[in-house]
Amino acid sequence: MFRRLWAWYNRYDAWLLMGWVLTFLALVGAYEFGLVEGVGRLALAWAFGAGFDYLLHRTHTPDYRKIPTSGAITARIALLVLPFDVPLWILLGVIMVGLLSKH
Repeated sequence: MFRRLWAWYNRYDAWLLMGWVLTFLALVGAYEFGLVEGVGRLALAWAFGAGFDYLLHRTHTPDYRKIPTSGAITARIALLVLPFDVPLWILLGVIMVGLLSKH
């Protein structure tokens, strides 16, 4: 029993689980406030957060090749914390400030 639990723990990826939970919560919110606009905001926030985080990592480490899950999670958290009707430039600015504060 302990060996199987330890093997599961070694395969467990907390970043991936956090990403799925936040995506589910964002989709529930998108359904509540408008599915098309909500999914569009989620996709834009994810792409901007992941892309900007990748760019920041590449400036520090030129041979960086990982998928930036931390940036995508930061973007989803900002999307869920801010009001739904906030302008997109404010959402992207909050994501940018959040990622810059991490780096």
